[in-house]
Amino acid sequence: MLNIIGEKSSVFNRFMQEIRDIKIQKDPMRFRVNLERIGEIFAYELSKQLESEKISVETPLGIADIDVPKHPLVLATLLRAGLPLHQGLLNMFDQAENAFITAYRKYSKDGVEYIRKHFPQKNVTLWVGAIDDELTVKSYIVPGLGDAGDLAYGKKL
Repeated sequence: MLNIIGEKSSVFNRFMQEIRDIKIQKDPMRFRVNLERIGEIFAYELSKQLESEKISVETPLGIADIDVPKHPLVLATLLRAGLPLHQGLLNMFDQAENAFITAYRKYSKDGVEYIRKHFPQKNVTLWVGAIDDELTVKSYIVPGLGDAGDLAYGKKL
């Protein structure tokens, strides 16, 4: 299953516009904050799809039945670029376990198709902000936004 959050008009698209904007990218703090906001929106949207269970909570005036996520979550991210997005998800899923992955770019045509080809559809739900058309020889997504890790934390030495 493929969920593209940016297909519908929302504040999400404002944050996407800002992280793509070459002028706004000059402010690393704003870039990180916008990625964190995007992570929070992702968390909200995907939380609607989680299996839930009803629990009873005692309030000062009675009992309230509330649906909450049934299973514990594990949030995994790619270092460095994914850290601000991960923080946004963690802001919403504050009881989640965490995992961190190191990786490097490898030129390939179409990441969504790669995932579809190598992972069974019934076991994978892909949540994306947008799907861009192309990868450059250096494996930058076009139009994309550039190197998110560098934009958030500065150039690698």
